[in-house]
Amino acid sequence: NDTIQLFATTRFGINAASTTTPTFLLRGGLGDDRIFFENTDQSLVFDSTEIELLTVDPGASGGVSRISGTHDFQEFSVRNGPLDVFGQDAFGIPSSRVDIQGSSLVRLFDTGSGTLTQRFVGSGSFAYYGGMHEFASQNFLTGQFFVVDGTAVISHDEAFGDATVDNNATIVLRDVFIDNTLTGNGNYIIDGASTTLAGTNSMNGRITIRNGDLVIPDVAALGNGQTSTPATIIIDPTGRLTLDI
Repeated sequence: NDTIQLFATTRFGINAASTTTPTFLLRGGLGDDRIFFENTDQSLVFDSTEIELLTVDPGASGGVSRISGTHDFQEFSVRNGPLDVFGQDAFGIPSSRVDIQGSSLVRLFDTGSGTLTQRFVGSGSFAYYGGMHEFASQNFLTGQFFVVDGTAVISHDEAFGDATVDNNATIVLRDVFIDNTLTGNGNYIIDGASTTLAGTNSMNGRITIRNGDLVIPDVAALGNGQTSTPATIIIDPTGRLTLDI
């Protein structure tokens, strides 16, 4: 049950020359051990084990903190500022709770592939720079969910939480009911037995029905709810569009 608290003037665990290559291992012990980085805009480059809790608070520094490495965190908390995360292993164990508080923004940079089963919660925002990753868990975000680069595969109805989705890359929807507001110029691929878009959307990209059924209960879901340029719909031979209006 120990806590390590590091402030802006502390150089312990910081490798300014790299944002991706850990230089040492920080080991915890019995109980719930915590690392608390406060008022820092440094690159936090290290591996850890048996440390359950991480809190990053950039605070008044005004800069961006960056973290990478492989960790065992059960709870990953960000307060009062932006945090860049390099690789999904930096979030900790697959079931870790990622708490993005206030107006904080967490940006994940991972050009690989995999499944994100962490639970994202809080009033802040999350940005994905992929890669191709599947978001397979129920999340509780209320800010914004940005897809900036790569492909985000959505296989849970509540993967976006209550966030507004700003897609400027590619989102694949697999057998889900999505009532979030969808915005941006990115593309959507429907790939599954049945997917429903039920929000009032303003996206301007393409919707490609690759496989299965896309159900539209209201014309606003097609992207003309807030714009005069609705999405373009492409239906592959194995796809089907159902307008339940």
